[in-house]
Amino acid sequence: MGYLSYGPCMTGGFTMMLCTFLVIGLILSFIFRRGGCCGSHHSGHTYNQNAIEILKERYAKGEIDTEEYHKRKKELE
Repeated sequence: MGYLSYGPCMTGGFTMMLCTFLVIGLILSFIFRRGGCCGSHHSGHTYNQNAIEILKERYAKGEIDTEEYHKRKKELE
């Protein structure tokens, strides 16, 4: 009789602790999967590639001249 009255309380505490570790683990895995809290070390490379693509589009549209294009491209690389 005593076993039945204490069983759910002991299991509930263990379950609560297990759920807490599970939530913490999910949060940590989400942070590390996204490259850390401050971004990935490749983010600068990706940013430069996007900027160069935009620069190429502006040059192709005639928004900037050849001199401006080469100057800015050199700065981005």
